[in-house]
Amino acid sequence: SDDITRLGTGLNDLGSILALPAVWAGTEPSQIVSTLVDTLLEILHLSFVFVRLTALDRTSSIEIMRIADSLAGTDRAREIRDAIDASLGDASPKPPLRSTTPVGELDLSVASARLGLAGEIGIIVAGSQRSDFPAQTERRFLDIAASQATIGLQHAYLAEQRRAAQELDERVAQRTRELALANEALRESECESRLVVDGIPGLVALLTADGQVLFVNRQILDYTGRT
Repeated sequence: SDDITRLGTGLNDLGSILALPAVWAGTEPSQIVSTLVDTLLEILHLSFVFVRLTALDRTSSIEIMRIADSLAGTDRAREIRDAIDASLGDASPKPPLRSTTPVGELDLSVASARLGLAGEIGIIVAGSQRSDFPAQTERRFLDIAASQATIGLQHAYLAEQRRAAQELDERVAQRTRELALANEALRESECESRLVVDGIPGLVALLTADGQVLFVNRQILDYTGRT
């Protein structure tokens, strides 16, 4: 009976993880990460979940952490964050899959999973007070969640790139329209200026400082017979 119950719970948890991409459809990377950490914290009964996500420009990152109620508190959160930073350094692409991290008087068992084939998208770090964490099933769930998140994030990044390209195209098209309007206005202004100058009852010419002719009115053309 207990085995059947655990099996049913495991299948439900797996279903929740596999259903995440449908929840993430059309969302931004930060929303994907937020949903991911909440789901893992609940399903795996973790002490904390931390995700460091590398931004598209590779010069910044998004970091989100959730802590179980049993470890809630500003100091505890800071201690966990300091321990994570010390173990990861500058977003190491090859973090240990399992380790023990001291946090105050606690020794937390920590497991990690890469987002992306080589961790190029980011990393998930999950911690538990259980010394046997992660069990085989938990390890698989964490890996599956990382794979699902990787797919969701790749789609989100692709959508961001498409939006950026579309916005650029729209700005270029708007600039082109503005230039076309400006050129048309300039042509109209030139025509109006020529009509005004041609209407002057006298000979009008515009020369450069070295005597090159830039402009003459109709009266000069009629008088000289030149074109």
